[in-house]
Amino acid sequence: MTTTLPQAMGDLLPTDSPSEWRAAVHRAAQLLAPSWPTAPAERAPVGGLAALGLILYALHLTHDQDPAAVPVRGLRDALDSRLDIDKEPYDLKKLVVGALREAGHQFCVSDDVMCRVKSRLLRREEPPADVPFGLGGGVPGPSELRFVAASLKEALSALDEETAAALPPAPEPAGPVSVTVTGQVCVVTENSKVPMTCTECQQSEGAKLTVDGDRVTYTCTMGHASISRSLGAEHVRRAIDRAQAAGRVDGPLHVMHADLPADADLASCACGCAPKSIAQQGR
Repeated sequence: MTTTLPQAMGDLLPTDSPSEWRAAVHRAAQLLAPSWPTAPAERAPVGGLAALGLILYALHLTHDQDPAAVPVRGLRDALDSRLDIDKEPYDLKKLVVGALREAGHQFCVSDDVMCRVKSRLLRREEPPADVPFGLGGGVPGPSELRFVAASLKEALSALDEETAAALPPAPEPAGPVSVTVTGQVCVVTENSKVPMTCTECQQSEGAKLTVDGDRVTYTCTMGHASISRSLGAEHVRRAIDRAQAAGRVDGPLHVMHADLPADADLASCACGCAPKSIAQQGR
């Protein structure tokens, strides 16, 4: 199942998002809607949506433009970035980082959604320690921005100003969602399935999961709430859909770990029981 455009937008738009960031994401979604995949097996360009929204937001900050009024040519110019020695988009990174810094966004403040998006797009994997420099060692892996910049240039190449102006409005983003789980919330990794526990009281039976933007909040029955780093927003939304839950799951709920693809297959439960909804569907 591919990620729908409203789902991808919802992951970028917590309820407390600034209006300018919301406008940037809506404009990015409007421009990418014609090329957004709809076939179940197609991989949706969620990173591209995030990057285009961030570029529009940065151009808004640096040029005092309404994100919806940024011309397609301006976006193409921004994406036509010089590359550094590692083939990373140097000018594009400079635009985004500089604009956020000048606007007062603090990269160390985790509650700032634009900074979280920036960090995900610019993050580079550490180089392998056992590989010689001449064979690729000592060089961090590529950033996500490096790849999505190329795909965005291709997607926008089919648009001119007249075509872009005639595009229909973007769809409404998926809003916050909550579910109460009477059993365990089980995090599925490649090699294990581990029940979540409250960070304060270590309770693992019964919890409420709330998805708001890209954040998942885990609240135990005692009312202790914490942001979960192991549960991705889309992963929880898909788990809720699989369980066909109307605000409540009687029994455990299995959610893929945030580091795994949200559409990865769930295996049989390794934490002691199988979710009723999954068992009933023959999984």
